[in-house]
Amino acid sequence: MSDKVFPVDENLLNNHGSHAISLFIVQRLKKDERTGINYIWNPSEKDQNATLTLISSDGKYYGLTCKHVIEHFRAKNKIDFSYSLMTVANRPSEIIDDFIFPDGDCLQENPDIAVCELTSEFIEHINKTPIDLDNSSQQPSDIDFGFACGFPTKIKESTKLGDFIQMSMPMLYIVAGIDSFPAQRFKLYSELSKAPDYDDFSGMSGGPMFWSVEDAYGIFGIVYEAGKAELFGPKSLIIAGEFAIPVRIRDWISQCHLKKP
Repeated sequence: MSDKVFPVDENLLNNHGSHAISLFIVQRLKKDERTGINYIWNPSEKDQNATLTLISSDGKYYGLTCKHVIEHFRAKNKIDFSYSLMTVANRPSEIIDDFIFPDGDCLQENPDIAVCELTSEFIEHINKTPIDLDNSSQQPSDIDFGFACGFPTKIKESTKLGDFIQMSMPMLYIVAGIDSFPAQRFKLYSELSKAPDYDDFSGMSGGPMFWSVEDAYGIFGIVYEAGKAELFGPKSLIIAGEFAIPVRIRDWISQCHLKKP
């Protein structure tokens, strides 16, 4: 979504959608307002969602999203225990809330990160390819752009097909500039020749942010906020990221076995 041309790796362009899934906060059983009968949740464009980044390391699988997403889910469940975390990858599936909030470090006292371990059966079911930390490409010494992706809530669409409703949920990617390779929380910035098609990118929280050169790419961040940069005018975008290179992600996932939600 930047007007400047950046050297994005072709594999990243073609495969970024395989590294993340949608994450819905929904009532699994909903009441039909007309009949009063409870029914099992089906995806709707009105449902709140975020993004879950998929990671593999040492033969295990993990999901990363934002701490504020899971805090919001748990706050809703304190009031009404009927809420679940769901995804629509392949077909609707529940994601068990085993998320932990990793400890801060010298880079960030309170990282906006939540992580949980996922089963190999779940990864096989959703038919996705987690980001493999054990075979990461060598990150460059410097970068001038990032590639962020996720599932904005407001670009979902539902189509009625007879007695069924089919929902379309495209993954959006944003390519935007950065001054240098970050060492802590950072922001990507893009100035466009015209206002962006969308003005609300809520739902991308938890999505992966990649560095890229012409023939390689790797993760270096997790989206925690994205939207129009009103301070700089209606043609500007800012994507804020939590610094997340492989060594830092390994530290976060190592805490899955030490903490309980």
